[in-house]
Amino acid sequence: MGSTSVEILKKSLYQLTVAPPALRTFDGKADVAGLGKSREIGKYDQILLAGNDSLKKTSFDEKERKTDPLYVWTEARSAYTARTLGECYLDAGKELRTRAGM
Repeated sequence: MGSTSVEILKKSLYQLTVAPPALRTFDGKADVAGLGKSREIGKYDQILLAGNDSLKKTSFDEKERKTDPLYVWTEARSAYTARTLGECYLDAGKELRTRAGM
C-alpha cells in the first residue's frame, strides 16, 4: 500500500486486499489518504490503494455482495450468533423461572 493510509470512520464490514491493494466497503465510511490527498468512501464504494494518485473511487453493484465470500460468511456468522444468543437468553429465563419455583 506504500504511503496510502486508511482510517475507518464507522464500524461496518470492509474488505482490504493485497493483490491488488484495494479497499471495498459494504457499508460504513472510511477515509483514504495518500500523496497529500484524501477521499472518503462509503457504502458500496471501492478504491485502489496503489497506482491511483487521484484516489479515484468506483462503486460496485449491491448485488455483488451476495456472492462475495467475505460477505456470505459474515452473514452466516451473524445469523448463527443471533440464534445462539437467543437460545442462551431463553435458557437463562428457564433457569430463573425454575429457581423461583415457577
